[in-house]
Amino acid sequence: MHSAEPRTGIRRAQTQRINQAIDAALQATDVEALLALLALAASEATIPLCDRVFRRATRLVRQNRSETATVIAARNRRVLEIYAHRAPKGWFSAWYDDSSTTDAGGRRAGIGLVLMNP
Repeated sequence: MHSAEPRTGIRRAQTQRINQAIDAALQATDVEALLALLALAASEATIPLCDRVFRRATRLVRQNRSETATVIAARNRRVLEIYAHRAPKGWFSAWYDDSSTTDAGGRRAGIGLVLMNP
């Protein structure tokens, strides 16, 4: 019988490294923090990494509400940087998000688009 504990410990350590890199990238404006995050982006799936950036930003805002605007701006910038880093060199990239809702006031819908040049 093999023990799962060593693998669990390795995963836990990897998760802590990722979270520390994301937190540093959200709280710092230096290039080193961004490069560390982009190095993670090369080995992590893009969408789950961006989801984690959103969750870590929420956690940081809850810890220090006075930094809300700064952390949210950093979150948005870092997510765009992750996606841009993953795009093939020389390509234009576009991302969109849409939503709709129905309530007593009727139906409402919206769409947002980000287009980045090479």
